[in-house]
Amino acid sequence: MGRFRVLFQGSVSDRQRVDSRGRKDRPELSSIAEPIATALGKEVIRGGLDLILTGTRSLDRLVGLAAEAMCNELGANPRERIRTIPADAHQDLTVAVGTVVPSMDRRRQEVRFSVVREADAVVGVVGGKGTSDCIQKAVLAKKPVFPIAVGGGGAQAEWERLKGGDYYNSVRGDIDFLNDPTLDATTLAQTIVSQCRILREKGGRRYSRRVFVIHGHDAGLKNEAARLLEKLELEPIILHEQPDRGRLLLAKLQAELADVGFALVLLTPDDLCVPVRAGGKKVFRARQNVVFEYGMLLGLLGEGRVCAIVKGKVELPSDISGVLYKHLSETSSVDSIAMDLVRELKTAGYEIDANRLVGLNNV
Repeated sequence: MGRFRVLFQGSVSDRQRVDSRGRKDRPELSSIAEPIATALGKEVIRGGLDLILTGTRSLDRLVGLAAEAMCNELGANPRERIRTIPADAHQDLTVAVGTVVPSMDRRRQEVRFSVVREADAVVGVVGGKGTSDCIQKAVLAKKPVFPIAVGGGGAQAEWERLKGGDYYNSVRGDIDFLNDPTLDATTLAQTIVSQCRILREKGGRRYSRRVFVIHGHDAGLKNEAARLLEKLELEPIILHEQPDRGRLLLAKLQAELADVGFALVLLTPDDLCVPVRAGGKKVFRARQNVVFEYGMLLGLLGEGRVCAIVKGKVELPSDISGVLYKHLSETSSVDSIAMDLVRELKTAGYEIDANRLVGLNNV
């Protein structure tokens, strides 16, 4: 199976203009859209996906440059990971990135049909008629679309239309996060890439409502996590409460994970250590069996399906970077990060009704 291909569609005018539907680009759109475009370019390549562009101006240029820089950082060939298929034959192709496919003076409608057919998903940021057209073609072709509503323009118009029609890609309501103005650009881009990676699993596994919980000595935190999962109509599975049946840990994990698609790992200050490298300074660490099981779960499930909840001052495992961490103070409860966990679970493909959290403290 080849790499998943993401078509980016978007632009923002440097000046206020009126499009064919009477909408105007607001001057502040650039400050919203440009960081999103840059983050998308980086995260698409970092996430192992390929990128398709239809232009060399404005946001297309930013996405392409960011993707090219990430290719160079990872030692990948930009010509293999990025394709520029210009919809406008008059664009300056000397500034295009990746492999350039000339449009051969075809009509824009033909180019859009071609690029949507080639892509596996479409992401839209601001944009105009071309962005709307590509998103509509993708929906008709039953391909996932991600119109980012926080930017306005054609992407926002399509998001509002799709949302009004109860559209979703794989999990009901899974485009809600695209209209969340509290998300920073990197988190938004990472969430989209994570969604695409899940959608790439054609005919992939179907997960039950069971969620693993790995914990240390903090029984109170374990109970809070279990209660939250139950509120969301999920079944918490405490690994240590499952019978061994003479199995080694790896075999036990593999068997229990047959229909489990997500795990919570509770890292709490259980062990007091004096590392030699720290010059005798005492530090708190999670129990070693918890850290070990954490690493095994990352290998078995993947980094997007394991979330570590870190409570208090705990030294984090040095070889596990770039994964999901949610931090709690010594006096905070799991309820305070409930919405963050809902977002991670939805990204992992679970159908979650956040309304069930009404009444939780600190949410």
